[in-house]
Amino acid sequence: MEFLARGAEAQTVTDEEYDAAQKIRALFRAKRDREVLIPRMRAGLPTMPFVAMPDSVIAALPAFAGINAESTVVDLGCGDGRVLLQLRLATGCSGRGCDIDAGFISQAEATAQRLGHADAMTFLTADIMNYALGEADVFVLFGTPEVMRSYAPRLLPQLRPGMTFVSYHFPFEAIGVATAELDVEHPLIKDGATTTKLYRYDITEASACAGEAAAPAAPPSADASS
Repeated sequence: MEFLARGAEAQTVTDEEYDAAQKIRALFRAKRDREVLIPRMRAGLPTMPFVAMPDSVIAALPAFAGINAESTVVDLGCGDGRVLLQLRLATGCSGRGCDIDAGFISQAEATAQRLGHADAMTFLTADIMNYALGEADVFVLFGTPEVMRSYAPRLLPQLRPGMTFVSYHFPFEAIGVATAELDVEHPLIKDGATTTKLYRYDITEASACAGEAAAPAAPPSADASS
């Protein structure tokens, strides 16, 4: 299955085609739950299902996080690569993504190739717990509070001044107080809410030092895969 995005290729995708693709994605997610998520749950590892970031949130990211053609963006838990690919189409940025699901990574690579942007996108099958951030400008993560608490000891020592970290829907409280917050319209299923939120953390010398002090252990290499 190839990724169809209203924002990326709306002129070539009918509503019927989009709805059909959504049904296929639902089956794909069920397969992912069986093959990837349930074994992690049984092993007591931090686990969360794939939740596609809505187009309204992706559209808000460039202005909110300062993403432009010179930026390198890293999506931690990138799924099928839609966030990075739509950011690439919108801004010309380059990107790197990782996900524990090899099927998603194959899908992301195929879509990048089809859209003609494979040279600017790198996707890796890896657990974010074992992924080295490397050099980049903006990092994006959608994680539950449980996942963020587990990830903090890996993430905090890697933060460097000048980086921008963006969390979607939940704040990453271990980093500190968010530099900025943004409400974005999106009809959520739970509680009938109509907005979600982005949190931006501009990493300074002080916040980077605080992170290193809180979590001194060095992460494994990005070559480690799930």
